[in-house]
Amino acid sequence: MFFFLYSALAWEARLVNGNSATWKSNSVSFFLNTDRMTELSEEEIEEAVRSAAEAWNSNSENASFSFEYQGVSKNTGADFSDGEHIVSFDNSWTQDPSLLAVTHVWTTSDGTIQHFDIEVNIDDINWTTSAEMGKHDLQNSMTHEFGHARGLEHSDDSEATMAANTAIGETQKRDLGADDILGLNSLYTASNQEENPSKPSGTEEGSNSSGGGVTNSTIEGPSSSGSGNGPVALEKAGCSSSGSLPLALFFWAAICVVSTRQLSLS
Repeated sequence: MFFFLYSALAWEARLVNGNSATWKSNSVSFFLNTDRMTELSEEEIEEAVRSAAEAWNSNSENASFSFEYQGVSKNTGADFSDGEHIVSFDNSWTQDPSLLAVTHVWTTSDGTIQHFDIEVNIDDINWTTSAEMGKHDLQNSMTHEFGHARGLEHSDDSEATMAANTAIGETQKRDLGADDILGLNSLYTASNQEENPSKPSGTEEGSNSSGGGVTNSTIEGPSSSGSGNGPVALEKAGCSSSGSLPLALFFWAAICVVSTRQLSLS
């Protein structure tokens, strides 16, 4: 019984000023840029990424919310201003080379998610969609990253997609576990969704941090209403490295290698 209760509470939401970070819209479009990825075909990448997003769509029981794939784009990297949520591949990785991928999320100070981008490391990491030996499964990792894009942090449940650890060749995280579904549907009840979320206001802000663990740092930005509910900068969570990204509110999540076989998803 104790184990059951522990597992039921293993998921964790990303908090902003005490509020869970969630989308308030019913659907969020995203695009894919495969230009730099030569290891896999565009069709293979597209299928893996779309399936990763769909894993979260198909398990939204309490409210209608979906990631909607819109096709390819030439935009790349983490950029709030381009207006497109992008999954892209980086062959000149400047982060820690042990990182597999980085998810960037921007939100207003009340926790409303406004934007996300996912960058995948192809400079240091080899990827597969067909269980090739010694490579990391793209869909497995992307399903985890889309969980961060939905507002979920890591889970203490080792069977969960949002568990912090993975291994080369693992595919278990392609399908959501019971803990992931519980977290998703606890965050996204019908009452917390609106048709048209407000856009963040204020000037651009950046964040820079180093060190492991989960560290939130909020920096209030000017609000057009003067109410103090403007954009905030939220520091990265996870692996030990430094980074600075512009704009509004931001949290950072990544996948980092802790050994040749065992990985930490952050």
